[in-house]
Amino acid sequence: MLRSSLYSAAVVYAITAIVWAWSLWDHTFYAGDFWFYVAIFLVPGGLVILSASLLLAYPVWIRILGALLALPSLGIWILSLMLAHSEFRIH
Repeated sequence: MLRSSLYSAAVVYAITAIVWAWSLWDHTFYAGDFWFYVAIFLVPGGLVILSASLLLAYPVWIRILGALLALPSLGIWILSLMLAHSEFRIH
């Protein structure tokens, strides 16, 4: 289970890094927003990895919890990728 969690973490963060590198090639990052960028990069991917690891757990109730958390975490992750793709322009 640990190996599959590591593989899913590698895939999620590789996709996130590729999207960020491709879409923010000429974006100006501001030093005051450093923790915002760190949080928007790490937290949504971490939610996806957490829900994927819960889906692989042995007790049934933990698998159900992972299934319930999978869709919102994937939605938040995709929204963060779309936000990065739009160069953090919300309006």
